[in-house]
Amino acid sequence: MLYDILFTLDPSDCFCGVAWGSREAEDLYRDLFESWAAARRPASAAFRLPEGEDGGRLVWEENVFDFQRLPGPEGGSFLLLKGEDGRAYLLARALDQVADGVQIYDKNACAVYFNRASRGISQIPGGVSVEGRHLLDLYNLDESVSTTMTALQTQAPVIDRVDSFRTNDFSTAPIASANTSYPIFREGELLGAVVFEQTAEIVEKNMEKMEATRRALSTFQNKPPKISFSGYTFDNVIGSCPKLREAVALAQKVAPQDSPILLVGETGTGKEIFAQSIHRASRRRGGKFLAINCAAVPETLIESLLFGTRRGSFTGSEDKAGYLEEASGGTLFLDELNSMSLAMQSKILRVLQEKTFRRVGGSQDLKLDVRVISSCNEDPFKAVSENTFRRDLFYRLSTVMIELPPLREHLEDLEELIRYRLSVRPGRHTA
Repeated sequence: MLYDILFTLDPSDCFCGVAWGSREAEDLYRDLFESWAAARRPASAAFRLPEGEDGGRLVWEENVFDFQRLPGPEGGSFLLLKGEDGRAYLLARALDQVADGVQIYDKNACAVYFNRASRGISQIPGGVSVEGRHLLDLYNLDESVSTTMTALQTQAPVIDRVDSFRTNDFSTAPIASANTSYPIFREGELLGAVVFEQTAEIVEKNMEKMEATRRALSTFQNKPPKISFSGYTFDNVIGSCPKLREAVALAQKVAPQDSPILLVGETGTGKEIFAQSIHRASRRRGGKFLAINCAAVPETLIESLLFGTRRGSFTGSEDKAGYLEEASGGTLFLDELNSMSLAMQSKILRVLQEKTFRRVGGSQDLKLDVRVISSCNEDPFKAVSENTFRRDLFYRLSTVMIELPPLREHLEDLEELIRYRLSVRPGRHTA
């Protein structure tokens, strides 16, 4: 394919059409293009195109594209964008997931790549290219104490050097960070260096994350979490407001089917009660109902909980079935799915498409036989537009979408809820 994206521009240079040359580009930029077209935004405001040039390179959304402008019909034009090699793109996006700032320099101390966190630390806007700029051109700092310069000059690692600096073009106040730099070699020849940056805020977040992961692993290794079915039914849904009763009626209607259901509602609206009630009214009621709160389980643990593990796949791993396997013949409830990382959402999507999965570290394909009910605690269309909920996964899971109203929208049910709550025995769960 000669292009990844082909924009059609009208005579006033505004976006009016698009052709996608790659699925990856469409997934990343479709929503952005639609907003531009609706707002009649000109290309000159979206891209920093070199004036008077019909071809060259541009940086857009931290990605480098080759562009070419060609004459179009009726005085308009075509703008063709071709991204860099997919492998480089994949590596760059992977580094964007790292919490620490990551900078890569060549052997002459010229910038090759800064990840998203590093740009944030240095206050460098996303549309500004750093590629090829010398470190001392980017930053106002002393060469003799620069972590990167020292690593390149001595060809040895520099560990946790604390210093303050300013970005020449963008920051006014000093920025303090602890930096670690490693020289990079190929067959004994120095190629460049990589530096990892940590501010006090990043260190604090990393400590919190590591502690949460430590607790989760300790709980999992010593006493794996068990989720038992508490047996809610639609009788446990308390309230008579029209919107709530409509939600119950729809849930009862689709419960006997096997189609995926997306429950939409704020925290406390009873999404799990609905999920369990649907399971109890379905043809899968003889199977297990398992639920996992995607917002409460650390990212490092959620994959092994869902897919299971094979002994030897990582240190301390055992042969253990995951929820997808345990719930076979039953129902799996993915609570607050919009809190799951996009990478994990991609894996869930593939499982739903292929109807098979493997344990972590395993080589055997296992057949998927679960009904998936998921929930979202915010407007799913907003989550899709903000790229926290994959569009393709949303459409696959929202065959039936049921909206649950918050209590503030049906205060007429408050008295009934209070009376029901006071009348139940201690330990009994209610809506």
